[in-house]
Amino acid sequence: RKLTPTKFEHFFEVYGNVESKQNASVNMEMPGVIKDIKVEVGQKVNRGQILAILDKEIIQRNIDELNVSYELANTIFLKQEKLWNQKIGSELQYLEAKSKKESLQQRLATLNASSGKFIINAPFTGIVDEIFYKEGELANVMLPLLRLININQVYIVAEVSENYISTIKQGTYVRAEFPSLNKSIEAQVNRHGSFIKPNNRTFKIYIDINNQNEELKPNLLSVLHIKDFEKDSAIVVPSGIIQQ
Repeated sequence: RKLTPTKFEHFFEVYGNVESKQNASVNMEMPGVIKDIKVEVGQKVNRGQILAILDKEIIQRNIDELNVSYELANTIFLKQEKLWNQKIGSELQYLEAKSKKESLQQRLATLNASSGKFIINAPFTGIVDEIFYKEGELANVMLPLLRLININQVYIVAEVSENYISTIKQGTYVRAEFPSLNKSIEAQVNRHGSFIKPNNRTFKIYIDINNQNEELKPNLLSVLHIKDFEKDSAIVVPSGIIQQ
């Protein structure tokens, strides 16, 4: 066989995991009984869509009672203001009525703002991956209501030996294989870490993948073939015929 110059490329192999850019546990801001869960596992939701509603009966009663008190305080203030403008009555009575009215107004605004927190909305467009509560259960602000993920845009993260730190750069060619899917994707290194882990002497690389068909799932195993050398014209022979 005649040896002729040809293009030569060398790859090394590492393992990586698929991760989602948007993967969040959605928590409640206020404790309360879950009145209605509006979504199901596997359902796609849009940003701002209502996910669940908590029972706000107690806070609503407080708001109603405070509204009555505020209406009375506001009426008294308007009368005191009218008298004060006519130079009738004392300044102290006017200031006390004004202070009470403003205090109730502030408390009412705070309760109304808290009332809005009994409705849980989706922070981004994604898919409901898991729901941790059932309707009628008491929600705890320390535990998430559900997990929401968006897998349209995912990335692969892998740890690479520090020996390749001068070789791998942004744009380095990568062939990503997914054994469980029998699928291969051509991609490139988009960014890499600047920290070398002392326990295994590796740094992280990140490879963005367009996943519009949502075939790639978070934590899916990937085998990465990363190009670390190429030459346009080289004499290449099969490694099998080389003997020591």
